[in-house]
Amino acid sequence: MPCAFCENDNPLCDSHIIPLGIWRLKDTGSGFLEVSTDSHLKPKRINKGWYQKLLCADCEGFFGREFDEYGRNFFAGAGVWKPITLGPGATYFDLAGADASKLKLFVLSVLWRASVAPDEPFSEFKLLPEQERKLASMLLCRQPGETFDFATAIFKYADDGRNLHKIAVAPRLFRDSGCVRYAEIHLNEFACRINVSNQKDKARFDPFWLTASEPVRIMQTSAEKKIAFGVRALADQYKRFSAFRASHAKP
Repeated sequence: MPCAFCENDNPLCDSHIIPLGIWRLKDTGSGFLEVSTDSHLKPKRINKGWYQKLLCADCEGFFGREFDEYGRNFFAGAGVWKPITLGPGATYFDLAGADASKLKLFVLSVLWRASVAPDEPFSEFKLLPEQERKLASMLLCRQPGETFDFATAIFKYADDGRNLHKIAVAPRLFRDSGCVRYAEIHLNEFACRINVSNQKDKARFDPFWLTASEPVRIMQTSAEKKIAFGVRALADQYKRFSAFRASHAKP
């Protein structure tokens, strides 16, 4: 099978769809619990994230150097971010020193990998073929496009002691109440929303869209909002997660 990026018939690596460096930021040695937006599916343990035969060694190295390294370093610094309070329940981070273009390219690289990955849990997560080609071209040229080319906003969940970063949620596609189509990608305690619709929906998350000329702004929201963002029955999943960890605890 050819490499999904360069399309050359070279041996394929075990490519992590969400880069291994991101998983390692929160990995304490007990692995992660994969949950589904379908609350009827039981959670299962995964130790090293999601990886598939996807990229050749050269392309895997390209993604690591050009996108994954910046993404890992950015999210690794979250512990020292200083929140700004706008009012009750309204908190965000203003990260003037971050590079919005590099951060957006990192998120788009994960979006592309998830869309072209053939196996579970990504087999139903598919962009249009022309969108995959456009993303691949943007990544190859290292160009994040204009703000509303795959417009991207990032949210941080307040963990509230619930170990949300240990729950792995596969990317999903959905339409909001205005019928705008979004992709949602979870990276530990962060959620990235990418507009994959022809509708621009400029006002929805303004001023949190990643924009080259603006500081990176990330909204913080409560753990309960993770349910509103589409992870149904998270409270039940967390209880099952806790029971799962207890039953697999080392003596």
